[in-house]
Amino acid sequence: MKLFRLDASISTTGSVTRAIADTAESSWLAEHPSSTVTRRDIGASPIPSTAWVTAVGARHTPQDQRTAEQVDAVQLA
Repeated sequence: MKLFRLDASISTTGSVTRAIADTAESSWLAEHPSSTVTRRDIGASPIPSTAWVTAVGARHTPQDQRTAEQVDAVQLA
């Protein structure tokens, strides 16, 4: 199983929502020890405003012809 964790608070220390997410993640892993956790922290690493448009365009471009920006955008999606 997989867990997707999205943190969006700009507060990296003392954040109540991060503490709640830590508790939820720990509980999840206790119940599903072999699962993987994918984390995104858009508070600390915001997604560029052009990423989604670039990723959509990249989907219509053969992989071997994609620009570095398209490759990066697809990896975020």
